[in-house]
Amino acid sequence: MFQLSAEQKQELEKCHRAQNDESYQQWYEQQKKNSESMRSILNKTDFEKGKDLPLDELYEIARLLTEYLGGTQLRITGDTSIFKSNPLRTFNSNLRNLLFGQVPLVDRVNNFLKLNRVGIMTMSQFLCMFNHKEHPFFGNFMKDAFDVLSLKEEQYEDARRQAKQEFGVIEKKHYDSTADFFQYFVILREIKKVLNLESYLQVQNLLWQMRDSLPSDGEKDGENGETQKEEIPELLEAPLREFIARNLENIEKGLKLIQTKYRTKAGEIDILCKDAKDRLVIIEVKRWKDSDKVVGQILRYMGAIKEERSSEPRGIIVLNQEDQKLNYALSMAKNVGIKYYRLNFAISDKPS
Repeated sequence: MFQLSAEQKQELEKCHRAQNDESYQQWYEQQKKNSESMRSILNKTDFEKGKDLPLDELYEIARLLTEYLGGTQLRITGDTSIFKSNPLRTFNSNLRNLLFGQVPLVDRVNNFLKLNRVGIMTMSQFLCMFNHKEHPFFGNFMKDAFDVLSLKEEQYEDARRQAKQEFGVIEKKHYDSTADFFQYFVILREIKKVLNLESYLQVQNLLWQMRDSLPSDGEKDGENGETQKEEIPELLEAPLREFIARNLENIEKGLKLIQTKYRTKAGEIDILCKDAKDRLVIIEVKRWKDSDKVVGQILRYMGAIKEERSSEPRGIIVLNQEDQKLNYALSMAKNVGIKYYRLNFAISDKPS
């Protein structure tokens, strides 16, 4: 069973005590009102009884779900929105099943994640704002907060085992992203319980503040004049990884996919594949100009794979900008290479 250590509980208590200011309370009250407004729209439309939401009401719910949330897939409108990327009737049916269905939650979550442009963050936004006392929100920024707590790999494994036993997550039947969500569900629920919080919205805000308390690379290294790392939006992280996994020939000819989000004793590998010589290759994708810490990360994964499969792998780091510190580290790292990606956006007078 997943448990937090005494030190981790103390860190949570310390951060929670520092959280109780007026701005936080205002944010929390506004989020609760947005949750009530979402439920009001659903009730007014008789959504639970089978009547579909029109596009304008779906966009209004999206606005309520993303207020004060920053970059998220639900902020996108037009033909690339999640609502227009799926048949409207299909989206309504899957959302109704997610919120009101009678089958186990794990199957409802898995079914909703089948929709185009929908990931854990989007799915959990709907669940949490529908019932923020029962269902957690999960965003990738929370992984940084978990680092502040120094969650150990054994704890992640305990949470995953508990998710399988408690929620009925089944490998090969359910998506990896479904298993990930319920693993995080177990962790977030324990945080909520330890702090005796009434809502997962409070957990969300706490972890935001913990993430924001992390020093930047420049602050850590004492390089006050260094340019801060340039990120692409968090909502593009999963699609970027999946795009690379589907187009491995762009990284290197002959690469064949084994699995994305492959878990090892040392952590989760973005992409595990084999090269033309049947040698294992670990690919780590970064959203920003990163420092040399990613070299230590990929070397850990390579060591874990070597132990697990009795084969010495190669490593490839894929990122969007050159970083001289990273270049220095890579010059001393055996069997680790680097590739760069570029995002292209086009503006035109007419839709494509």
